[in-house]
Amino acid sequence: MNIYLALTLFSLIILIYWVISELFTMLSRFTGVPDEKARFQVISLHCGMERLLAVYQDAYTRYLGR
Repeated sequence: MNIYLALTLFSLIILIYWVISELFTMLSRFTGVPDEKARFQVISLHCGMERLLAVYQDAYTRYLGR
């Protein structure tokens, strides 16, 4: 497998993941949930609540400049 094929497949997988996440977000918004909360729900479904909390905590720590 050459590098171009590997990069193409990787990009395709990322694109498919993004499309599926956006679809779930849109479905959540149809129920009346605000956009930010819908995205939070989709992310928490994909990576688990502990991982999500760690990601948000790391981002907040970087925001504060620690």
